[in-house]
Amino acid sequence: MIDEQIMNQILYVLSGKKPRPKSVFNDKFPLRGSVLCDDCSVRLTASASRGNGGVYMYYHCKSKKCDSYGKAIRKTELEESFTKHLKKITPTDKFLKVFKETVIDYWEEQGKNLNTAANSYEKQLAALGSRRKRIYDMRESGDYSQDEFKERKDQVDAQIATMKISVSEARIDQFDVEAAVSYATQFISDLHRQWVDLPTSVMPRFQKLVFPDGFTPKQLTGVGTVKLGCIFELCGTAIIADPIAVPPPGIEPGSKG
Repeated sequence: MIDEQIMNQILYVLSGKKPRPKSVFNDKFPLRGSVLCDDCSVRLTASASRGNGGVYMYYHCKSKKCDSYGKAIRKTELEESFTKHLKKITPTDKFLKVFKETVIDYWEEQGKNLNTAANSYEKQLAALGSRRKRIYDMRESGDYSQDEFKERKDQVDAQIATMKISVSEARIDQFDVEAAVSYATQFISDLHRQWVDLPTSVMPRFQKLVFPDGFTPKQLTGVGTVKLGCIFELCGTAIIADPIAVPPPGIEPGSKG
């Protein structure tokens, strides 16, 4: 019997579209697709091998031209390094508090501007509605031919549609940003635990948000730098710039006489 998934694939092909590519995600190897080879930067693949009565899981480079080809990294070792690195880059409570307050203040200020803009757009929308009505009146009175009527009607309808979009976009200030930011800061305050508890199917998206360009095993251990998502980059910059975290200039350790 054909199940719903297969039926949907058949219908998709019959519609003339190409089949969707099969997902490469494997819940046994959640870092595959995010972790890169130290030597050639190709995304590592992963596999399990049997031997000595057990099953052993590894990440490894698939490029035959790479010096690391054939060398494997234990799954447990790599994923433990990943978890430790998540702890290292987790924003501090101090940073998250300032971040939350800053975002909310900025949003509220922008909300005032958006509300002013929305009121202006709504006035323009009302004027366009009146103009549209006059166009219909002039058609009924015979002042406009059918072609003239259609041309002016289409023109004002397009302007009304555009103005409605502007009103809708300006009204996003009604969004509960405080609740959203509170949830977000709570989520990233315990990154390593969140990653462990996430459904495996969501892990690639999580990793993409934290490490947009991926990472290498050595970068997880502190060798080289890895590009982080925006908020984590901001946190690192804030720590470096924090005068409390950096000794004041001119003070050096005393030397032994």
